[in-house]
Formats: sequence, structure tokens, C-alpha cells
Amino acid sequence: MAAIRTMLEVARANPGSVDFENLVDDLLHEDLRLEMLVGDLLTLARADEQALAIRPIEVDLDDIVRSEVQMVVGRSSAPVDMSEVDPVRISADPDRLRQLLRNLLDNSLRHARSGVWVSAHRRGTEAVVVVSNDGDPIPAAERERIFERFVRLDHARGRDDGGTGLGLPVVEAIARAHGGRVAAIDPLHEGATFEVRLPVG
Repeated sequence: MAAIRTMLEVARANPGSVDFENLVDDLLHEDLRLEMLVGDLLTLARADEQALAIRPIEVDLDDIVRSEVQMVVGRSSAPVDMSEVDPVRISADPDRLRQLLRNLLDNSLRHARSGVWVSAHRRGTEAVVVVSNDGDPIPAAERERIFERFVRLDHARGRDDGGTGLGLPVVEAIARAHGGRVAAIDPLHEGATFEVRLPVG
């Protein structure tokens, strides 16, 4: 909100020097960040009250993965490799699944140096989604703490351009509500790697 107010105040004070096309782009970006923040806060509040609504239907996980990548990839210069996204059909709440994926993708793109890799496949009775990047890895000692609210690792603070420390707790809450789980695992591409496991049925 402070960023939006500052942009508008500068534009009002210096209307002749404002690039309004860039201003609109910046305002839309900040509005999206606020929308995601409010959504994350509401999700965690409902999870606290054990009232996080899950309305599962049969969905193609791979289609949702590809759709969410297309939604976020335009906001980053880092490419996303989806060559290992296989067809997987599961029973899940598609809206919550999109929220989970968007948070993981935003997190990974924010910290990537040159790329992000996404895979999805079925392993037995579970669907497994892995999102990784080539940024800074998460130290093994911090891999559980990173899912606590408002935690931002020291090495990430200088590079983070908008993280709130709520994205990963939201991912965990949504995975748990589906009977699944999420974990930070050993790096696949030198950086942070997250694995989500969801029951297929």
C-alpha cells in the first residue's frame, strides 16, 4: 500500500514527467501482490480455524501446472522448464491447487539465478510435483523452519523483491488439507527445491 501511495503521490506532484504506461504496469503489479497477500492471509486464518474449504473434483494436474506457469512466467526473466510435466489426474480442489502452485512458482522465480524447473508425475498412489531453481539452496537445518510464518532466510533478504514469508506456510496448509505434504528437499539444480505429494484419489 505504501508503494502504491508513493507512486501516485509522485505522479500527482510531477504529472509532466510521468510515464503513465509504466505507472499503470507498476500499479497493477503492486495490486497483484496485495491480492495474493490478502488471499494468503485468509487461507492461513481458515486453516487455523480448521475451516479451510476443500472442494475436490477430478482434475488434470499437468494442465493446472502448465496454466499457472504461463500466469507467472511473464513476470520474470528466468525461463521455466516443464519438459518433465507428465499427465496426472487427481482429485483436488482446483482453486486451492492453483494457489499452492502459484506460491511455489513465485517463490522459485524470485530466487532463481537463471532458471526454474517444474516436474509432475504419478508415483504409486501419489502425485508428485517438484519445483526447483538454481538460486541459493536452503540449508538442511532450515528446511522445516522455512514453512513457519514470516520466516525469510538471511541469505534471501537482500535478493527478495516482495516476499512476505507467508507463501510457503500457505503451500503447506493447502497440501495438508488435501491429505498431502510438502518438503524442502536436496537441491536438484543447486538452488531451493520443493516437493509436494498429494494423494491421487
